[in-house]
Amino acid sequence: MSTDRCVQCKTLLQNNGPFRSCHVCGAHVFRRSDEGWTKMDSSLRFLVWVAVVELLTGTVSVGCGLAMSVLSRHNLVWPLTSFAPIWTGTVIMITGIVGMMTYTQKRSPHNLKLRKLVIAHVTLCQFSVLLGGFNVAYGAWVLSACDAGRICNSSGGASNHNVMIALSVAVIAVGCAMTLVSGLTTMATCLCRRRFGIGSTSGSCY
Repeated sequence: MSTDRCVQCKTLLQNNGPFRSCHVCGAHVFRRSDEGWTKMDSSLRFLVWVAVVELLTGTVSVGCGLAMSVLSRHNLVWPLTSFAPIWTGTVIMITGIVGMMTYTQKRSPHNLKLRKLVIAHVTLCQFSVLLGGFNVAYGAWVLSACDAGRICNSSGGASNHNVMIALSVAVIAVGCAMTLVSGLTTMATCLCRRRFGIGSTSGSCY
């Protein structure tokens, strides 16, 4: 006799198939000894690590943005006044935090809280893909302006040219990483929802 309970409604599970389902609410739960559980658990662990990368990427972006703002404080002109790496990095950090909260939830495809977090995380990831492109454009613009002497070499306490160039390149690299990681996370999450029903009441991606 099974002693496991449904994560969704806490009913004692009665059947012992590889994809046991609750006879009350219909939710299905993998057993820890099942191959399906192992694959699902590995996929979620991968998504947790990707979320950590998102958090680190956002932190680097915010750091670069703050450094650029401090170095150019005597000559804050557009696009420096947009402070783009700071707010885009903040969004990416939030995305990473939500991702870690999402994929460390109790391992059940029909955990209602998990479903809400999955939707929130995928939405943030899709938005972060655009923000990554914005960061690339920002870094390229600052790099061009600094190279032309409109930012780094102007009067009134100009920033160190070499440092600004390095920070601009870093922002471009971070923007590319944002787009790549967020796009990868979106696809991986969708695949998990299709394959394991993670966060989906129907087992489909949407």
